[in-house]
Amino acid sequence: MNFIKVSVALAAYNGEKYIEEQISSILSELSANDEIIVSDDNPSSEMSKLVIDLSKKDSRIKYIEGPCMGVIKNFENALKHTSGDLIFLADQDDVWLPGKIKAVKSEVENGASLVMHDAKIVDENLNIIKESFFELHKTGTGLTKNIVRNTYIGCCMAFTRDLLLKCLPFPEKIPMHDQYIALVAEKNKMKISLINDKYLLYRQHGNNVTGGKTSIMQKLIWRKNIISAIANTHDREFVPMDKIPVSAAIVTFNNVKYIEKAIKTLVDCVNYEKIDFKLFVFDNGSTDGTVELITERFVNNTDYCNKVKLIHSGGNIGFGAAHNQILEIMDAEFPSKYHCVVNPDIIIKDDIISKMVEYLENPKNSSVVQLSPRICFPDGRNQILGKRNPHFIYLFASRMRGEEPGFLLSRYAMLNKDYTKPFEIWNATGCFMFFRTDAFKKVGGFDKRYFMYFEDCDITREMRKLGKVLFFPDAIVYHVWARDSKRNTKLKIIHITSMLKYYLKWRTI
Repeated sequence: MNFIKVSVALAAYNGEKYIEEQISSILSELSANDEIIVSDDNPSSEMSKLVIDLSKKDSRIKYIEGPCMGVIKNFENALKHTSGDLIFLADQDDVWLPGKIKAVKSEVENGASLVMHDAKIVDENLNIIKESFFELHKTGTGLTKNIVRNTYIGCCMAFTRDLLLKCLPFPEKIPMHDQYIALVAEKNKMKISLINDKYLLYRQHGNNVTGGKTSIMQKLIWRKNIISAIANTHDREFVPMDKIPVSAAIVTFNNVKYIEKAIKTLVDCVNYEKIDFKLFVFDNGSTDGTVELITERFVNNTDYCNKVKLIHSGGNIGFGAAHNQILEIMDAEFPSKYHCVVNPDIIIKDDIISKMVEYLENPKNSSVVQLSPRICFPDGRNQILGKRNPHFIYLFASRMRGEEPGFLLSRYAMLNKDYTKPFEIWNATGCFMFFRTDAFKKVGGFDKRYFMYFEDCDITREMRKLGKVLFFPDAIVYHVWARDSKRNTKLKIIHITSMLKYYLKWRTI
């Protein structure tokens, strides 16, 4: 499995004494693309300010207010806000040990859906009380065993998103969230791996050790509740817990002829019950009334003002550089899970955003980092666009195309493939590109060496280093495709310059 992102779900409550040490130990294990979701069940506490201050220093820390309904609901809240493919549970007062994520990933890459490692039990000053949690609790797998006497513990657990989607939302009255997650994996016969190495200091102190005993009646009620919850669990492919944030970006330069229809159809076709959507429009110094039109029809229009943001540039900084600036602004104002790069001359006729989100949310498609929709002319005819790397001979064939595609153009566009089903491609058209935002950020956005043209071919190759790029025919985008560089000498020179830069970078023609 090709993991793009690790999420850590940390449920917190008045944890100011230990949480900074725990977060520091977690951050040392994470990559730049990972995240810690801290759900705070007492937002007015000293800990809240501490975590918020930490999040300002490290963007991997994401602070959210908890539901104030107890530990199970607090963990559920944290899990609902995760976006990673591999999810770790964390308590606020423990300490992670080096190598934890690497060891867990190794097990998951060998097919495990849930992994639990051993831990050392320590006192509040990290002095060892017991060398092994596994040995003390006789930890082992088995559905019946862990209903009768649970040996799973969340602070040592990690699991894949497909298991998480089978578990959320948590049923009412379950005894504990970690036991429930593990038993869902047991019931569905998903692979569970136990690692005997210790990757956690499991801290015991006065605030987390209950001194009383649980009555036999209460234990029986808990077992009845967990059996009922597991019995009613069913397989789910995609169950959206909250609206999924999707951003879009359009860069304009003297596009007054097409831009209104592009913005209006894109924004109007979004299903806002499923998607939290915002469009960023970056103008590169238009002089034809593009800015005035966008301002009047969208920015100053109460129906659109919260969905469309207009950004002005002092001059034309180029396509890729403008999109990268949008990425920086978006990161601060509207952190999204998915991001579309859109041309100003497209038309949308249905809710393609939800289609692409649902496809990428499916755990079976976790290795896919980018989708390229089917592109049609406004009259509905398919546009024959390159889907292989743009070798010079293919570009020549594309420029010299006739009424029917010849051998080279057919090969370049992969016309031998079944265009009714998704398939992997090497080159995605830039008129509409749909990314996992984290992957798009990981490659650094567009390469700034290209002022215009070839940035789409280039970023597709960069994205393919992280995962798969697919042609996705269920989503259809209508594109005017003016091909201005065939008629405009200045644009033709820019096009050729970008082509040479591309060939030099990738050492290929």
